[in-house]
Amino acid sequence: MNDITGQKIKIIGTIDDVLEMETVYPSFSEEPPMHFHPKQQEYFEVLEGELTVRYKDKIKHYEKGSIIHIQAKQAHAMWNSGFTPAKVTWKVKPALATEKLLRETFKLANDGRTDQFGKPYPLVLIYLLKKYSGTFRLARPKFIVIMILYVLFSPIYYFCNYKRNLFH
Repeated sequence: MNDITGQKIKIIGTIDDVLEMETVYPSFSEEPPMHFHPKQQEYFEVLEGELTVRYKDKIKHYEKGSIIHIQAKQAHAMWNSGFTPAKVTWKVKPALATEKLLRETFKLANDGRTDQFGKPYPLVLIYLLKKYSGTFRLARPKFIVIMILYVLFSPIYYFCNYKRNLFH
């Protein structure tokens, strides 16, 4: 449970390198930033409520029973713009580090180490975007900008021992 966004994720498990989850988006949840998964496909089925998905140049609304397939490298953002919670099954293939990324970002939010919308602060965000670059990338700024910023902030990450201290 992300105490700030209200999103709940239940990890069902990983079988044959497919991570299966069930998630509940609260009604009128915030639209997340556009992002993509460079090496993963995602499959969703709307079980209850409705889901809104922004693609590169369009917004689509999906109702109960809808199946959504997001290709690798396809920029998107997903949220619930409806009046009732949206319950969705979610499969990620290959699983890669998705579960770990979700656990770490939810922990940051629940520990009060994000902004009021549950987004990590800039230094932490850059660190996470580098750490999970094979799993998750923002559509903007370009990844090269994130890498340059990561290199510039590397002394801080090293000095503060982010690798050990950020999530413990």
